[in-house]
Amino acid sequence: LEDIIDCLKTIKGGPSLFIADYVRNWSKGEKKNKESLLSDVIELSKTKYIVDQLKSQLLVSRNNSKIAYYTSLDNFLFMCPNKAEKEEYIGKLAVMNISYMNDPNEGKILKKFLYGKGKKVKHEINVPYVFFKCFTKQVDYLPMWEMYADHAEGCCIVLDLNKMYKLSNKPIPLYQICYLTNQKGHYILEQDKNVHLSNFEDIKENLDALKNIFAYKSSSEEFIPTLNKLLGDIMYFFKDSSYSFEQEMRIIYTYDSATKNFKYTNNKYPLLFVYPDFSVFIKEIILAPKFINASLKIPFLQEQIEKMCMTL
Repeated sequence: LEDIIDCLKTIKGGPSLFIADYVRNWSKGEKKNKESLLSDVIELSKTKYIVDQLKSQLLVSRNNSKIAYYTSLDNFLFMCPNKAEKEEYIGKLAVMNISYMNDPNEGKILKKFLYGKGKKVKHEINVPYVFFKCFTKQVDYLPMWEMYADHAEGCCIVLDLNKMYKLSNKPIPLYQICYLTNQKGHYILEQDKNVHLSNFEDIKENLDALKNIFAYKSSSEEFIPTLNKLLGDIMYFFKDSSYSFEQEMRIIYTYDSATKNFKYTNNKYPLLFVYPDFSVFIKEIILAPKFINASLKIPFLQEQIEKMCMTL
């Protein structure tokens, strides 16, 4: 135990830092017995391991040939040469802060699954520096047009994921969403809502193990905050199954504090976003069913796309 404590005290970054801080606070405060501390460290370490496993299991493989992104035409043009702030931003999609998402339960579903019915789940007022961009396997799909493409007046950008992987110098943090079903206040994992997950049984096993840890430690007020911090990396990989038709995938970037990577829109109250480390590879652009004034818009759109291709 002394060796474990000494080792944890040397950690200065990454998710393991949360466990190290827990041990440091134990050392400074009113000490419990060491056996109790060892039990806590073991459960926190198990949690970190399970989180790492889930991240790996939900990571989108290179076998996915194409994905789609629905947006308005105005938003798409921001990645084109005419509107891109700098040449280096051409062909890059802005990845927005989570605060601007349309789901009021964003980031809360996993906690509801783990805590169970009747347990009040506390939510921090501070907005985390988590940014993501949403994609789908549902290409040219009517419900997606209405919800995400300017009420079916925008466009569907189909991306060649295999070529993006080949061209990118860094790993692409693209994850599949796992959907949890609300049954009278209890959230459960159902296979028919997650047909897109090829490793469903492994994910279920890890979620059950995580739930057991929460059940075991849920009464410990000093333990739970650290447990919640360890979940930070996967909190936004889970949504209510009412959205399962979307078959969503997300590029996610997480920051501990404000950095020079943050960009701002030109709104009266600027919106936070970041640019990804890679450019997209556009396979096809599908115009929405209600796309208006096509003859007026397409010449400029075609010219911008050709210029973007030459730049990249």
